[in-house]
Amino acid sequence: DIYGYIDAAGVTHLATEKLDEQYTLFLKTGDGTAASRNDQSEAESNGASNDALMKTRLFRRLVDHPNIAKYEPMIRAAAGRHGLDPQLVKAVVAVESGFEPRVVSDKGAVGLMQVLPATGERYGVRADSKRSVDQKLTDPLLNLEIGTRYLADLRKRFASRPELALAAYNAGENAVIRFRNAIPPFSETQAYVKLVDQFHAFYSPRRTSKNADGKQRIRVTIG
Repeated sequence: DIYGYIDAAGVTHLATEKLDEQYTLFLKTGDGTAASRNDQSEAESNGASNDALMKTRLFRRLVDHPNIAKYEPMIRAAAGRHGLDPQLVKAVVAVESGFEPRVVSDKGAVGLMQVLPATGERYGVRADSKRSVDQKLTDPLLNLEIGTRYLADLRKRFASRPELALAAYNAGENAVIRFRNAIPPFSETQAYVKLVDQFHAFYSPRRTSKNADGKQRIRVTIG
């Protein structure tokens, strides 16, 4: 499940649990197993709850935000150039910035994919007489290019463990290596990996599985 809220400054906060009273349920997931199925009345209640969720400011920001339509073609193009699933990149953008291109974190990460200036410089971004590296990284096109290049490199580095690529994107590859190629025991990083995975599943239009008879079952999620 995903919880969140938007603070007075317009910053989106997300978590995999209700950390305090400010957090409200944004997305409730179920695995479709018998254990998760309830009677009809509860199903109807859940449906009503989902309708209410879809009217919240947080839902609109992360699912129906006007910036999504604006930046999604850029996300798809950047993901395609670097061999990434565009829905994964979209999930990273949702969790990192809530689709706000001028967000700057308290650690100095900038823009849609929250790229650190040092990472920008690593991939060739240089300051000039008019703009600093930080200012250049607020450009959505450049930010997505650098962010997807970095994420693609991490996916190659941790090819057999895609969750480690996400952990490294949040905490740095040295932190993952320091903890012997495991997700570092930082609550922020562990929550980050779960959140991106949840949004990736949410944004992906189809999930397939097979019944006991071998026939394919398709699960469609509509935002």
